[in-house]
Parts: sequence; structure tokens; C-alpha cells
Amino acid sequence: MRRPLLLLAAAVLLSSATTISAFNITILLGRFPGFEQFNQLLSRTQIAEQVNSRRTITVLGLPNDRLGTLMQLPEDVQKRILSLHVILDYFDMEKLAKLSPANKTTLTTLYQSSGVAIDKQGFIDVFRRRDGTIVFASSVPGSPQVCNFVNPVAAQPFNISVLSVSQPIIAPGMDGTYVETPPATPPAAAPAPATKKTPSPASPVEEAPAPVEEAAVPAEAPEAASITSPAPSPDSDAAADEGEDVNAAADLTSEKETSGGVNLGVKLGVVIGLAALVAVVGQ
Repeated sequence: MRRPLLLLAAAVLLSSATTISAFNITILLGRFPGFEQFNQLLSRTQIAEQVNSRRTITVLGLPNDRLGTLMQLPEDVQKRILSLHVILDYFDMEKLAKLSPANKTTLTTLYQSSGVAIDKQGFIDVFRRRDGTIVFASSVPGSPQVCNFVNPVAAQPFNISVLSVSQPIIAPGMDGTYVETPPATPPAAAPAPATKKTPSPASPVEEAPAPVEEAAVPAEAPEAASITSPAPSPDSDAAADEGEDVNAAADLTSEKETSGGVNLGVKLGVVIGLAALVAVVGQ
């Protein structure tokens, strides 16, 4: 009874181990000397370990004579570029043959799963040209479309496929230029906030003399008043004339009264004189 159980447990462990480690990219590429340097780069950057941890994967392999300047780049840049050559799906020759020339297919790569990809850097497009050439290119707009499919290298159906390509796929900014560009952009845009209509503070200064000119208008008001002051003079002259008429009438009255008094005195004097004369004659 125990023996069947042990055999069953061993079978389960064996199947799980086979599922967990269905392939080894290092061993697989080790059979092809033409990919020796590419295989070394995968191991050095630890991309090989990530590939082996996947169940379904496609690796776009670069022959030794197609690596170009990739060998001279810093290791962190090499890792980003190599992870862009690992597609998180299975593509073999049969599947590539079904691509339509009219449409492109966007594929997710290992670089996208790293969490450091910016914008569309973690995706690549695959499409077929009218002449039958299959092209892989970064999904970032404006990326060069120069990486062509060459031939299949190795495959374990539905687990791993290795396809040879003509050139490395380098998304714009993966070499660090994309990261340096944003800091350079704010200084260029900085003058725009700096010139937030600086003339507007100056406009109050230019308008400051306006109150002075307005204040000068009341200052001239007294002159206007002095100029217009003679206007009442006709009334004052009329009053003066009336005053003079009153005075003249008063003088005339006084003269009449004086002349009347004089006449009365003269008459009285004549009477007294006559009385005195009569008295003298009577004696």
C-alpha cells in the first residue's frame, strides 16, 4: 500500500519539477556557438534566470556578429535592452506565418514587467511587410524598424522559442537619454513661467502719474473761481447805485430841512426886529 503512494508522490514531484523548470535557456543556446556571446550576456545580466522562471517565452536571439555596440554599453543598459528581446508569449515559425501585412501585433516584453519601462518602452510591434519580411520594432513612436526576423533557432513547443534577428531592438531612451531629457525640459520651459506678463506690474507704475494729473485739475479750480468772481459785480454795482440813490435822497431831504430851518429863522428874526423897532418908536 505504501509503495503505490510513494510512486504517486514521486510522480507528482517529478511532474512539478518538470513544470517549474521546463527549459534552460543557457543550455539551449549552448548548442549554438554562433550565439555564444549573446548567451553570455543573458547570464551576466541575470536575464537568463528570469527567462528560465517563465513557462511560455520567446527569445529574440542576436548572433555574435550582430551584437554591434551592445557589448560596449554599461551592464544596466545591456540588461534593459536584452529584456526587450524577451517576449512574454510563444511565437514560432508557424505563428509568424499567420501575420497579416495589413496589421501589426503589439507584444509585451520582459522589460515591461520590470516596472521601469517608460511609456511604451516595454512593448514591441511585429508585422509583415508586403515583400514577406517580418519586422520587430519598439512600440515607441518614431522608433526605427530595422530588426528583421532571420530564422528560427530552437523551440520547445508552447514553452520556449528562440528566433534569430538581424539587429538589436533599442527603444528610444533605453540608453539613458530618455531619463535625462525630462530634467532638461523644465529649464527650457522655465522662461515661460518667469515671463508671467511682467509688464502687468509695470502698468500700475505707468498709470501712477494719472492721479497726479487729476489732482492738478482741482488745483486750478481757484483760478477758475477767481476768473468767474467778477460775474456777481453787476449785482453789486446795482446795490451800490441803490445805496448812492438812498444817500442822495437823504442829502436832499437834509438840505430841504436845513433850508426850511433857515427860512424860519429869517422870518423869526424879521418879526423880532420889527417888534424891537415898534418898541423903540413907541417910546
